[in-house]
Amino acid sequence: MTLHADQLEAFYHQLEEASEMGRQLHTGSTAADAAAVCRVLGTAAKMAMQLSVPAGNHAVSTGCTKHPVGPVDAVAPEGWGTCLLCNTKRRRGVAQQLTPHQRQSGSTSR
Repeated sequence: MTLHADQLEAFYHQLEEASEMGRQLHTGSTAADAAAVCRVLGTAAKMAMQLSVPAGNHAVSTGCTKHPVGPVDAVAPEGWGTCLLCNTKRRRGVAQQLTPHQRQSGSTSR
């Protein structure tokens, strides 16, 4: 996969802007100043995710803030999101909460 020069240029610009803003922070800076740096870094992170998807591969958005371009859970329970990574963690947490009898019988009381 080759990256397009314009995509890289925009990505570099975001990184440089975040770096400059970060260097300007000081002990008197406000939370809003730090949040502005976070917004620019967030944009750069989204751009990096887009650059990491091979050309022609139209990734499906999971709607997840942690894994926006992650694997999709095709059998997500009702009320859960579609991010397979988060749902796997959630399923593990639910399994740990079950009693040994519930784990053996495969039944849950939800």
